[in-house]
Amino acid sequence: MTTESRSLTPPFSIPREAWLVAALADWLDHPAADPEHLFAALADRTPRPAHPGEAGAEAMFNPVFIAGPVYGTRCSTVVTRDRHGWTHVTESSWDAVGVETGRVVERFQVDRA
Repeated sequence: MTTESRSLTPPFSIPREAWLVAALADWLDHPAADPEHLFAALADRTPRPAHPGEAGAEAMFNPVFIAGPVYGTRCSTVVTRDRHGWTHVTESSWDAVGVETGRVVERFQVDRA
């Protein structure tokens, strides 16, 4: 997705989707922005109820990042491509309580032939 071709206005079924799209749009508006901004958005643990007044177990599953012993976020991946054609794939791994346990970065260039 490029800033010229992005269309970030589809209907979103849950608030975290709209919040993530807004974070991505903000990042795209700053071409030199560090991808850490995207990881910060993916690590957001703010509850966003899917329905007004929602509470309890359902609300637990509505943050962008979910920390839980049985169900939750275990990896966060950001893929970017720079203006020189280099693709960067960065993935963070998380344990059951939400502590980052590792990060892998791969960088490669794809021929356009």
